[in-house]
Amino acid sequence: MKPLLQLTTAPGLGLLGQVLVHFLWQGALVAGVLALGLGATRRASAQLRHNLACLALGAMALCPLVTALWLLQADHGGAPVQMSALASIGPAHPTPTSPAPEMGASPVWSWIPWLTVLWFVGTVFLSVRLVGGWYRLHRVLRDTHPADPEWQDQLLMLQRRFQILPRHSIRLLETVRAQGPMVVGFLKPVILFPAGLLASLPPAQVEALLLHELAHLRHRDFIVNLAQRLIETLLFYHPAVWWVSEQIQREREHRCDDWVASVQGDGRRLAEALLVLAEQHP
Repeated sequence: MKPLLQLTTAPGLGLLGQVLVHFLWQGALVAGVLALGLGATRRASAQLRHNLACLALGAMALCPLVTALWLLQADHGGAPVQMSALASIGPAHPTPTSPAPEMGASPVWSWIPWLTVLWFVGTVFLSVRLVGGWYRLHRVLRDTHPADPEWQDQLLMLQRRFQILPRHSIRLLETVRAQGPMVVGFLKPVILFPAGLLASLPPAQVEALLLHELAHLRHRDFIVNLAQRLIETLLFYHPAVWWVSEQIQREREHRCDDWVASVQGDGRRLAEALLVLAEQHP
């Protein structure tokens, strides 16, 4: 218990706690603006709605940094002009050389260090879970076998046709551990298919699924997904972060579906393939 008490008095813990508390209203505000934006663009393209959600998540990631810089500036006598003007009206105010009173110094805010400790514990837990997920995915990659050469050649043809990562060769693998097609990696990307799926679907439906996964690589979704996981880990305590991330994922899939439909002429074959997958893995 004593080390935990010492941790709550660590330097900078009060500042971090203030940042976490301020993000409660900041995150809600950003999510509210996004909700209005998505409502106004209900009939717009999935690409636009995806971009709006990504901008919102990026704004959420910047809010704590901006807040920390603002609080540090205020502590060193560099508060904004409005705050200085209001302070000059009172009978007494701190001189520019004296630091502003910290939020943690007030009894009302005495729980801030404990909030920060809980945030740290939660961040560590989610980080371990994230690393564990990558490790499990690595194990899946070790339990794979190359797909039929005919489909590997078809994938290479589609990759060259649409100039998707032209400097990299995308491998097509099958595994019994996957429940649906997925892309793994970016520098050396791999497309995983459930074992037997390539042989059980009509060629047009297989091509639709391949195009869908290539669309993820075409838009560099791996980078966006990595940023999502990191932001979710650091700002996990705010429900708005998870909601915005969910909007990104939903619009990402819709955007890829739209691209496949534009390439194949309609989305019927992709829809039929996804229906088969849903029936196999309810």
